[in-house]
Amino acid sequence: MNPEKYIGFKMNEIKPLLDNSSIDFRIIEVFDTKKTKIGNDLRIINIVKKEIYEIYVAYF
Repeated sequence: MNPEKYIGFKMNEIKPLLDNSSIDFRIIEVFDTKKTKIGNDLRIINIVKKEIYEIYVAYF
């Protein structure tokens, strides 16, 4: 599985795929959503491979 191909996708659609895979990942919210939340559409905006995959998400 190559998580980088999911940039731009809705997080709620991709999370079950990641949970069922053997990939270690951490979800990082780029914005403090309690203060800067624009909408309820949580999207993947970037994925970085370090020791584990870091999945950066933001609300749109």
